Order: sequence, then structure tokens, then C-alpha cells
Amino acid sequence: MPPPKKTLDSKNYMGWNTVPHLNTFNFWNSLSNRTFNFSYGNFQENRFLVDTLRNNEVKSVVDIGCATGTSYRLLKNNFKSSEFEYTGFDISEVAIQQAITIHKKPIFLSSNTHDFKDLDPSRRHIIFSRDTVMHQDQPLKFLGKLIRYASRFLILRLRTRDNGKTNWDVNQSCQMHYDKYWMPYIVINIDELIDSIINLRKPASIKINKSYEILAGNNYRYLPKELYFSSAGGAETSILIDFEKLNNKETTIETTSILEGQQFLQRNKMKYLIHRKVDQFFGHGR
Repeated sequence: MPPPKKTLDSKNYMGWNTVPHLNTFNFWNSLSNRTFNFSYGNFQENRFLVDTLRNNEVKSVVDIGCATGTSYRLLKNNFKSSEFEYTGFDISEVAIQQAITIHKKPIFLSSNTHDFKDLDPSRRHIIFSRDTVMHQDQPLKFLGKLIRYASRFLILRLRTRDNGKTNWDVNQSCQMHYDKYWMPYIVINIDELIDSIINLRKPASIKINKSYEILAGNNYRYLPKELYFSSAGGAETSILIDFEKLNNKETTIETTSILEGQQFLQRNKMKYLIHRKVDQFFGHGR
């Protein structure tokens, strides 16, 4: 079978395979385990991941968009190595090489030469994909593949809006990357997203956490004008989808608004600073 076409050939994705992009994730690698668990572990999709492994009879995780292996580190910090099986994929080949160097395991693969759907279903009980759907030029097509090949659970982090239709035009919904590249940045209407998920493969349950914030105007994002206002209901959104057999029952949908990410760290600034000071005093060895 011929290898898949290189995604990095597209102008929308070239920036991911750069050293500045790699350095973005190297920040996490500089933290001690205590600070890493506190800061990276507070994101709701990461809470979903740890809790799902802990409370269900599943053990394998496929990480789509694994970067330098931050989610693998989180799992290592929470579970024995015998309690989970992990495979990471990323289009950034420099990130993959860094992940292999850091973790010294050949469990990280380039999406340009490998396809996660070729893994045995027993190796993809959970598909985990953090901040990838929103950066696709065809988000629903990408999402459809994740949905189709998740053996039981799909965990996502993306950006949503409560009000206003999704603008799918990557020339109007994008983000400047490293002063040179424009990347898709699609903020999906939450009702459109839920309908798409259910129509593609009806799940038993969907858990949604929306950490509300104004999405436009930050980090060189060029977004539709209404996303500069809180009335759009923009949010950093984490989703846990369970594809357990329904037995003709309706999908249950649970929505929360638990504080996470930068807002969580800002609210807990003193605690975070104490962690950092302890790291400096004792050394930040992992």
C-alpha cells in the first residue's frame, strides 16, 4: 500500500514542522512532575483521559497530535506502565523525533508515513486528540475518521461557539503561526458539532466541558468579528464521547463549565508560583 500523501506539503500545515513549533511544547518538558501534573493535568480533556482509563475496562490510548509526548508523560505519572498501552502520532516530524529522544521509546510515529487506523482495534480503545480538529481545513472529515476508528472512547479538545453558525472558510477563520504561516482555526458551533457526531456514529453519551473565553484577538487569531464578543459564547471545549452499545437508548449529553487551562492557572496563580519556586530550589528533575 502506498504511503499517505504528506500533509506537510499543504501550506496550511507547514508551520507544524518547525523548530519554533517544537519549542512551544518543550516548555512542558522543562517542568518537574509536580508542576507538570498541576498545570497540564488541570485541562479537562486530560482529566477525562485519566478518569476514563481508571474507571473503565480499557487500557490502550492512541494520541493524535502527540507533539513531544506530553500526554504520554501524564499517563506515566498516573499509571504503572503495565496499566496502559500508548501510541502517539503527529504530522510534525521534528516533534516526533524529540518525543522519541525524551521518552526513549519507539511509540511515537509520523502521521506522514503511518496511519492510526491500521492499528488493531484492541490498541485504540481510546482515541485522544488535543487541539487538532480546529486546525484542519476539513474538520468534519478529520473528526469523522477519529469517530470511526475509536474502539470505545473519543476524547477531544477543540474550540466551540454557542451562538452563530460555524464559519468553515480557512481564510476567515485562521491563526498566524510564527510570523510566517497561516493555519486553520475553526470555531465550531456546539449544536452543529453534536449533530455531526450523532449522525456519524451515535454514541451512548457525550460529556462536554466549556471553559468560556473570548477567542478572537488573542495569539494572532484572525476570526469572524462576532468572536471578539462574549455573546458568541466562545469556549475552549473538552469532549468525552462513549461509543458503548446503545441498546436503542437515546444519547445522553452532559454539559459543564469547569475552569481549566490558563484561566485555572490564573485563578491559582499563587499555588502555581509556589510549585515553580520549589522546582527552582530543589531542581526540576523529572
